[in-house]
Amino acid sequence: MKNVPSNAKLIGFLGLLPMVFGLLATLKLFFFSENITNFLVNFSITYSAIILSFLGGCLFAFNCLKKDNPTLWGLILTILPSIWATIALQLPIFKTSLLALGFLLIFEIDRRFFKMNFTPIWWLKLRLPLTTVMIVILIIMGFYV
Repeated sequence: MKNVPSNAKLIGFLGLLPMVFGLLATLKLFFFSENITNFLVNFSITYSAIILSFLGGCLFAFNCLKKDNPTLWGLILTILPSIWATIALQLPIFKTSLLALGFLLIFEIDRRFFKMNFTPIWWLKLRLPLTTVMIVILIIMGFYV
């Protein structure tokens, strides 16, 4: 994580807190009422979908900043995370599994954009640990939700 701007690291890792609280609530490690527990779990699932959409927006910006005339295919790739997240939230089951898969897929898009020099040089160094934690939390939550 060397060369990653400290503010980006700070915000990135603070951004995992809602997921950690959702995981702890899923595992019933709080002594909260069922309403609060359900709120924390649902909040973290919705939050992960928003973050997935946000990452697509980041890639949209990177694509537009690097090209005077962004390619249609490149722009389509950047809106897929939002569509994916919206579909995942509509499912009665497997929401977290589909969101975890979405984070894995957007990381692959990140890698491709990185190879095309669209992202900052430090982008993947930050994204890998954050994505790993998100995927692990979503998978664990999926066994209980």
